[in-house]
Amino acid sequence: MKTLRLKANKEGIETSARIIRDGGLVAVPTETVYGLAASALLPESVKRIFEVKGRPQDNPLIVHLPSPKEIEKYVSDVPPLAAKAIKAFMPGPFTAVLPKNGVIPDVTTAGLQSVAVRCPSSPVMHALLEAAGAPVAAPSANLSGKPSPTRFSHCVKDLDGRVDAILDGGECAVGVESTVVSFLGDKAVICRPGAVTKEMLIEVLGEENVVSASEKETEKPVSPGMKYRHYSPSVPVYTVEGAGAAEYIKERASREKGIAVIGFSEHKELFSGLSFYDFGSESKPSEQAARLFAILREIDEKEKDFSLVLCETPSEKGEGEAVRNRLFRAASHKRVTTGDRPAVIGVTGRSGAGKSAVSKAAAEAFGYRHIDCDALANDIIWNFPPLCERVKKEFSVSTKKELSKLVFEDGKALERLDFLVLPVIISELDNLLFGLSREGVKGAVAEGATLIESGFAARCDKLIAVSASEKEAVKRITERDGITEEAAKKRLSGQKPDGFYARAADAAIVNDGSLEEAVAAFKRAAKI
Repeated sequence: MKTLRLKANKEGIETSARIIRDGGLVAVPTETVYGLAASALLPESVKRIFEVKGRPQDNPLIVHLPSPKEIEKYVSDVPPLAAKAIKAFMPGPFTAVLPKNGVIPDVTTAGLQSVAVRCPSSPVMHALLEAAGAPVAAPSANLSGKPSPTRFSHCVKDLDGRVDAILDGGECAVGVESTVVSFLGDKAVICRPGAVTKEMLIEVLGEENVVSASEKETEKPVSPGMKYRHYSPSVPVYTVEGAGAAEYIKERASREKGIAVIGFSEHKELFSGLSFYDFGSESKPSEQAARLFAILREIDEKEKDFSLVLCETPSEKGEGEAVRNRLFRAASHKRVTTGDRPAVIGVTGRSGAGKSAVSKAAAEAFGYRHIDCDALANDIIWNFPPLCERVKKEFSVSTKKELSKLVFEDGKALERLDFLVLPVIISELDNLLFGLSREGVKGAVAEGATLIESGFAARCDKLIAVSASEKEAVKRITERDGITEEAAKKRLSGQKPDGFYARAADAAIVNDGSLEEAVAAFKRAAKI
């Protein structure tokens, strides 16, 4: 399909309106983000929106109208609270969920008995709606799950060759999608925060009449942005907040390769020399909103260069709530909350050394928490969608077994895997350790095969290398994994020698005897 690229002049708007009336799709600018527009009254056209975006069909669409006066044509009731909010915030970045009257097809509302309506304040979108002469369904003009488009170039990247036209209206002023509020009950329920803030709604409707929707995603969302992971770039994102958050980001990005930093303008000098993306002023969430999606897309363009994004966290107040909402969804709600951390003893060594048994027993003896870093790594690779999708795509694998075989035989593949996953695992470990401190846990024993290579050893107050004779190691591996002695020896031959771990560690112990003897040696080495 050839996609027309139209200017936002009279001719371009009229052409776009004709395409929409004829059942086509057009990416169009609004004051919030670009939308993928089709006639809300034509079921086949609406179905194409879902197909082009790859959007689940149980995710309802917002219906755009040229004037608040048009709303009564498509709803069965406008409760008093809704009428007040509509008068105060429309036209503008505000959407009201109301009971529908049957005019809007079920496909547009995902089979719900309600419809989400809004009247954009964008002059271009207003003119287009007037010219189209019909209500227009227009979710964000991105491929589902990716950052919403705030520039013409974003739409071209995602939708060129997939839609009939893209209307160039420049850069969107607001930068995040509209605030969505449900008026289906006796209160105004904020389903999705946006530029119309909770504080603004309270001022108009009264504090007793405004509540926020539960963070728990629902089986039948009444609004976009409630059920699915959104706004995610290919590179995993972690938000960072708490005491010393900026310094934590600086320390990691200075030491580890492949980290992109999204930070406040006030910290530009602190992040000098790093892959820094200016988020806007810490005190101006409107700047952060306008920049967020463009930054995520820019990072996406350079995904081969990055393994992780660390982002400072906006305020919860005012429009900052909307930015946090989009950011947390981009991060799949992954975050590092900084603070104090407990004492950490790291334990590393080759396969068959008995690291796990010794570490668990030592942690129990010391009253410390045991952390299996290898198990954590496997869990995060296969259960954290952004990382799992990336690993499967880059290595053309679908199972843990396939990935293990590949990296065991290919050193370059192992290096690339380490680049992708180790920074994410470090983030998980850091957040876990900070959390243990808040729980009052006095220490942790963290064991893993790659503590040195990953850089996690630098976080350990003491690093202990555990080794065993080849005979004992082979025996443990064959019993544990059910493989032959030959396979066990081959596995050991592909690993770094015991000396590598001993030289990097603060102390080394040999685990060829009983568990009690090993724990006693461990205690002497750790000086506990």
